[in-house]
Amino acid sequence: MLTIPTSYYSAFETIQNIEEYFEGKVNVDRHVELVELSKQIVILTVHNAKCFSMQWQAFSSVDVNHPPELSILLHKLGQFIFSSRDCKNVLVSGYTLGVRGICESFINTAMEELKTKKAWKLLYQSVGPIAFCKLLLDHIILVGLPSGSFYQLSGYPINELNILTTPSRKRDAPEPSKTIDSKEYIKRPRLSRRQKKRMRTIPESEESAVYKKKSIEVNIDRSIGYTSFSHQRSIEPPPMLLPKNHILHESRMKRKDYIKQCLEMNKDIKSMSLSYGQVAFFLKEQLKKSIPLEFWGSQHNFDVIFRAIKHFVGRNKNEKISMHEILHQFKIKDCQWLSPASGKASCLVPSDLGKRKTVLMQALRWVFHDFISIFIRYFFYVTEFSNEASKLFYFRKDVWYRITQPFITTVIHSNNYHLINPSDIQSLKLGTQSSSMESRPSANRMLEPILQTLNFEREQHPESVGSAVQYHQLFDKLKNYKQKLRRLNSSKSLYFVKVDIASCFDTIDQDVLLQSLKDTLKSDKYIYRYIHICNLSSGGITTKGSKIIGTPDRMESLSEHTTKLKNLNRGAIIIDQNRSYSKQMNEILELLEENIKRNVVQIGNNFYQRKRGIPQGSCLSTALCDFFFGAFENNNLSFLKEDSNGLLLRYVDDFLYISPYRYYAQRFLETMITELPSYGVEVNQDKCFSNLDQDIKEFPWLGYLFNTKNLDVHINVTSYAFLDIQSGTTVEYNKQPGKALFFSQMRSIKHKLQDILVNPSFNSRPAIIRNLHDNFYIAARKLEIHVSKILKSPGGRYNAKFMLG
Repeated sequence: MLTIPTSYYSAFETIQNIEEYFEGKVNVDRHVELVELSKQIVILTVHNAKCFSMQWQAFSSVDVNHPPELSILLHKLGQFIFSSRDCKNVLVSGYTLGVRGICESFINTAMEELKTKKAWKLLYQSVGPIAFCKLLLDHIILVGLPSGSFYQLSGYPINELNILTTPSRKRDAPEPSKTIDSKEYIKRPRLSRRQKKRMRTIPESEESAVYKKKSIEVNIDRSIGYTSFSHQRSIEPPPMLLPKNHILHESRMKRKDYIKQCLEMNKDIKSMSLSYGQVAFFLKEQLKKSIPLEFWGSQHNFDVIFRAIKHFVGRNKNEKISMHEILHQFKIKDCQWLSPASGKASCLVPSDLGKRKTVLMQALRWVFHDFISIFIRYFFYVTEFSNEASKLFYFRKDVWYRITQPFITTVIHSNNYHLINPSDIQSLKLGTQSSSMESRPSANRMLEPILQTLNFEREQHPESVGSAVQYHQLFDKLKNYKQKLRRLNSSKSLYFVKVDIASCFDTIDQDVLLQSLKDTLKSDKYIYRYIHICNLSSGGITTKGSKIIGTPDRMESLSEHTTKLKNLNRGAIIIDQNRSYSKQMNEILELLEENIKRNVVQIGNNFYQRKRGIPQGSCLSTALCDFFFGAFENNNLSFLKEDSNGLLLRYVDDFLYISPYRYYAQRFLETMITELPSYGVEVNQDKCFSNLDQDIKEFPWLGYLFNTKNLDVHINVTSYAFLDIQSGTTVEYNKQPGKALFFSQMRSIKHKLQDILVNPSFNSRPAIIRNLHDNFYIAARKLEIHVSKILKSPGGRYNAKFMLG
């Protein structure tokens, strides 16, 4: 039997199966097909649904005594749906109305099932044409899928319905009193809309804002500072220059020595960044010069704003500051420009005070969004580093120019790029945005179908990507390998070899990559089919789109596609749009070649075309890397197939080989070092690691520790240093910090409860206990940092009852 989500019962008027709908008039048990059909479908009735079956009877004039065949009936039903204004039905999606009736433009999944499935013909013969058409027109039929979701077979498209999944909590208006209220005659008389409009002195949107207690979020503009050539925008006047033949030019440092000095200076780039206090103090001084103290009302209020600026500057990338924090301890009555004309600020009524507070909030929002952010953008380069995920670093623009200029010069004069004419960019489909008014979609949006095509071929031909794995595939690979090792009953330690590629994306041979892609794309044509996925949440229906990809001779069904969808909720409703488009293989290869060989990079005012490597910001980067190294493995690492007890894993460009035999582990490492340069890439030997020459109990890879004897997997706690946790912890400063803290801790703990760490069929009991301990230890460190950040925020306080339970 199907499991119906509880949200359905409040969203629809009735939920029935076949027997309940026909009230026992259909004997389902007589046919096995009807028994299976009754277990698969659900019949829904929408609140206040329109009855189209009555119009259908007047339109069709079907002879009940001599009913037509089901296919003819469905054809007439489609003509009726097209002729009706209000009637919409998923049965006719993909059809068009022609001179001879409806014509099928795309294959309709629902209509094909009704025509071909024997159970529907038996049901049609049992109930007759009128009851059968009433079922299809006035109700919604859902068919259950193995994943616990449904797809809509007939009825009004659910994604276009206005459905509330929870009943309204608004109180009904009280009935008019039958007795006369003594206060009724002294109440203010009701005004008409025109009278209200004449009396209104402020816009309704601003007036209503007084009574809405909404926290205005002020976010740092994350697009600030991502311009390296800051010297071209310097606000200082250009310095006086010496004549070309002046003697002081002879004592100037040579370019080679200058670059060497810059490289030595850049060994610790972080030390050249400014502290948050220095940045905040600079903004404070600019604020003093630009805005008089009378605007703030008092020195106390200015100090409150400066405190908010320090928090604004010092927070992590994804952290916000609310207006509630900015105005904490701010004295509104000190601002004379907010006081009434009479000067009696102490006599303000709450509504008047609320309006003045709203005006102040709008002014402060301008200060943070359009004043402070502009100063940060023009005076500092704000960036982050990979080892400190969300922490922001502020560099003076002239210092950042000195840091980056040697590297940019090296890149420009290398053989990886060559200068191109800006006019050549307009001919590229994936080029940069032109200066004309014509808008062009982003490159990643245009490449999205290409990525889906490559993923489709990857599923059809897994050997094309070699040993490439994703995080969710890692557990299955290791579990099967560990079961194989248990059958060997060997007590010897395993040999681990980890190989890292130096500058992988920048050095990939483009011709080798394109040839491997040409060998991978097997079909001349690829079809992309649209579907909608609807979820019934507490606020109504949320809809997102998806695509099913296939070829003319291989197209997945809805049930096959749903098993591969990630984050598909149980009870989700899938609607086949019956719309599709296709791409020829030549068109796909043309876009791939343009993305790989004609990729354009803008440095300053010049444009350079890449001659080696692939772009890192593209959505195709990881997939292209998988196919490139897949070709290398198939051509150069075929000897590993002789080691039936070995396992090769690769996550993007990080290789890991595990084997009980030293010979194969040693040969793998030597092959990677000697044969990879023929593909344009080289091994970073400083980051390569193995236990061939030393005894290692736990081998690190991808944030895990692998036991070299029994292959138990642990959390690598050493990688979670205090600074890494502090920079990676994002705090939500909102009205309910305790609730945000609780959900943040739950997400942190659940993220580490992976099968590879806590599954008893894979890890031993001591390993699971250790992983749980390390998981809660990391969560405790995050809790400490989270609470300390909240306490340091304006208005932060410690609730002992909440923290201690």
